[in-house]
Amino acid sequence: MTNNQKLSNSEEITNISLIIGKFINLSSEIEHNINFIIAAHFFKNDAVFELNEFVLSELSLRSKCQIMINILRKRYPDIYKKYKDLISLDEMRANRNKFAHNTFYYFESKTGKKDYSKLQMNKSQDFKPAKDVMSLKEYEKVFKKSVEQLRITTNILSDIYSFNEEKLSRQ
Repeated sequence: MTNNQKLSNSEEITNISLIIGKFINLSSEIEHNINFIIAAHFFKNDAVFELNEFVLSELSLRSKCQIMINILRKRYPDIYKKYKDLISLDEMRANRNKFAHNTFYYFESKTGKKDYSKLQMNKSQDFKPAKDVMSLKEYEKVFKKSVEQLRITTNILSDIYSFNEEKLSRQ
């Protein structure tokens, strides 16, 4: 899409929904991995799914991140050392909250011209005109960083399963 094209309101809403939805889905996958990293530490059977469903689903993402880091640090120090400099979930969590709890529009200048290369945030809390503007290039950088966090949490989960399987086979 070029900046000179004009979109209808429904096209704008659809495009923005796709942009935001893409990030929300990605952050949900990361959170899912964090849940299973925590659960994998405590259970080696189907109770993992119950812990996830009945306990972890009630915790905030911030709490889950901290629990995951504490478990890795204390119970899986080698895995923690391997990934500690790579785990960077605060930015993903902040952006997930920004995208999930606010409304976005294409940026509109004071003259009324739409800029389809930028998103403008309307904060849900106060409904005042937003000052927060994010270019689509900036969004892509944020998204790529979150894709990397998904890869890292997937690798951590795999390492924990391997560690636990090794430990069980030695018993």
